[in-house]
Formats: sequence, structure tokens, C-alpha cells
Amino acid sequence: MGDGRKGLALLVVCCTYFLAFFQRTMIVPFFPEMLGEFGVGYAKIGGLLSAFFIGYALVQLPSGLLADRYDSSPLLRGGLVLLGGAGALFLLTANYAVAWGARFAGGVASAMMYAPGTRLVAASFPASERGLAISLLEIAGGLATVASLSVLPALALTTGRTA
Repeated sequence: MGDGRKGLALLVVCCTYFLAFFQRTMIVPFFPEMLGEFGVGYAKIGGLLSAFFIGYALVQLPSGLLADRYDSSPLLRGGLVLLGGAGALFLLTANYAVAWGARFAGGVASAMMYAPGTRLVAASFPASERGLAISLLEIAGGLATVASLSVLPALALTTGRTA
């Protein structure tokens, strides 16, 4: 694969990882606000975080098997579409059960992107460059977590939301 194509593959997968990791923890700063919005206690609000990881864990193995068998691109695209839909549904609902389902779907979407994304990057780079490429994927995930836990609350405060 040419340098331009492998660089593009890395950029696309880094962006998908950023979005997936961002959505993992984006609700944490808003736990106090969600208590009133959903009318539940902290345990149920924590359940929204768990819902994401339940979906993620359940789909990780099938996602890896599909990535080994088929082209990774459709899995990444499907994961992105599902992640966007799940995120929008979560933001638009005031119903706890719907919010839980949306978080679960977000976890499923993230799992649809992890193994296929890693496989695409690994296939795009020679063994001598693969470690650096995979490290960049992890950096994208780490930056997304920082953004969701610190930058997002700061932005929310500028719009009058509490975080």
C-alpha cells in the first residue's frame, strides 16, 4: 500500500477511535444533571456507563471474527453510523430505558470498529512500522477520553449546562 493510502487508513481509523472513545465516557461529567433528568439514583446513572461496556464486550468477539473474514471498511462504516445514531438517540431522550439502549448500542458500535480498525491499520503498514501506527490509534483513544472528561464539561459550562 502506498504511503498516501496507508496514511489515510491510519487517519480514518484514528478518527473512528477518537469518536468511539469519546462516546465511552462523555456522560460521566453529566452524572449529576442526569439524576434529575432521568429521575433515578447514582446506581442507575452508573448503569448507563455499564450499558456501553456490556454492548462492547458482547460484540467484540463477533467483530473480530468478521474482521478476519471480511473487508474491515464496511464494519467501520456501519459502526460509525450506529455510533452516531446511538449518540443522537441518547442526547434526545429523557427516558432511562431508551438511554440505556442507546448506550448499549454505542458499545456495540465501538466494538464494530475496534478489531476491524486495528486489522485495517495492521494490514496497511509493514511490520517495521506497525507498532508506531497502533500506538497512534491508542493516542487517539486517550485524547478522546481526555476531551470527553475535561474539554466537554468546560464547553458545557459555556452553554449554561452543568458539568
